[in-house]
Amino acid sequence: MKIGVVSEGATEEGRIQLQDELRPIEESLMGALHILVGRIIKREGSSDPEFIAPIRTRRLGKGGLMKDLGKILAAYEEEGIPIVAVVLDRAADNKTIPDIVEAARKAGVGLRVVPGQAIEMFEAWLIADETALGAVLGRDVPTGPDPESRPGDDSDPASAKRWLDQAIGDATRENVFDVKKEIAEKLDLDRLEDRCRHGFGRFRNDLLKAVQ
Repeated sequence: MKIGVVSEGATEEGRIQLQDELRPIEESLMGALHILVGRIIKREGSSDPEFIAPIRTRRLGKGGLMKDLGKILAAYEEEGIPIVAVVLDRAADNKTIPDIVEAARKAGVGLRVVPGQAIEMFEAWLIADETALGAVLGRDVPTGPDPESRPGDDSDPASAKRWLDQAIGDATRENVFDVKKEIAEKLDLDRLEDRCRHGFGRFRNDLLKAVQ
């Protein structure tokens, strides 16, 4: 199954290169969101997905993805990609799931768009399972009661992104990008859904409906 994954940050979407055509993304370049999408799909007995990187004709600033989303989705449809997952941070983009759905409608595409919104940011998903986090970082790291209630300003030390980056930096000298992918590999998806039910829980259920 070929599937597109679209987001804004390298943590989620991977090390996407500027390109004016679709192509499969190498495993080493994939982001943590690819890992989670693949695990959701494979857990339900579907075959391993082949991830297709989106077109990128310019670097996107904060909130810039929505400006190009229609063009990105149209390119996927032209190549016959049946499903595209689009995940945005609520904090960074100030956009909602209906905004993603509306962008797809305006683009006139018939493919299945699975919209997702991380609350307040994608790293909240990565800190939802303390057991997985501890296994990767090699020590106990209590994350607090509710990852989705952390501040949305990524300059705030209490935000999920700043908190996780600091925890990784304190625990290891490994590349932060690769450590976040390792965390995504080890997360208990049910625990993640229980603690991030408004963001991940909805996205997981919608993705499963799309691939069935």
